[in-house]
Amino acid sequence: MTVDTQTSITDITLVNDHGVPDDNLTNSTRPQFEITVPADVNSVQLSIDGGANWVERGAGY
Repeated sequence: MTVDTQTSITDITLVNDHGVPDDNLTNSTRPQFEITVPADVNSVQLSIDGGANWVERGAGY
C-alpha cells in the first residue's frame, strides 16, 4: 500500500467575498473557502497561521 501525503490543490475559491468583487480580498471577519482537490483525496489538513495550528477536513464538510 502507498500513502500519498502530498497532493496538488486544483482550485481555491473565496465563497463569501464581501467588498469589491473579484479583487481577491474580503472584509469578512470569517471568510469561507471552497477547496477542490483530486477525486482520490479523502481529507486535507489546512492551516491559516503558517502551520502553528492545523484542522483536518474531509469531503462534504
